[in-house]
Amino acid sequence: MSRKTRVASAHKVSMQNQVCRENRTNAKWFRPPTGWFKINADGSRHPSSGLSACAGVILDSNGKWINGFSTALGQCSVLDAELWGLCESLSRAWDLGLRRIVIETNCAEAATILRQGVCMDRISHLAPHLCALLLREWNLKISQTVRENNAVTDMLAKYAWRLPFGVHCFNSPPLWIQPLLESNMVVGFSS
Repeated sequence: MSRKTRVASAHKVSMQNQVCRENRTNAKWFRPPTGWFKINADGSRHPSSGLSACAGVILDSNGKWINGFSTALGQCSVLDAELWGLCESLSRAWDLGLRRIVIETNCAEAATILRQGVCMDRISHLAPHLCALLLREWNLKISQTVRENNAVTDMLAKYAWRLPFGVHCFNSPPLWIQPLLESNMVVGFSS
């Protein structure tokens, strides 16, 4: 690889890692409307090792844990980790028979991809998979939040840095995440 190619490649990776910016408008996790479920998904990249991971949590309108996961991904961009978390979360929701979903992410670029609902192959190799999921017969609402509101999935994603590669499922919240889960709950409902 030539020096020019390495510099261009490094710049591209740097830009991809800065793509997920936060929108600081909300303060806590808000429940979805009655009869709906909420997916919170997140991706992360370890600052020194460069290893990426993702996580997702599905909660019902009462804040009850339905399903969650942490996945160690290996080397990829933060955006790919975010999209991977969304794909896995949506696949899990579909497999569980959940059809009314509020999707919440703190990644502006991921929220934009979801809202546009078109296949954008140049953005990520995961875009076609995500587009196929979005085209299924269900009701989806996309919401962008701040990182602090996504604290549970942020912690689960960072936890995955220590795990072997692959998906690690949580049918109930791990004990070490429960205090954060409870402190992040708000009685109000999202719109």
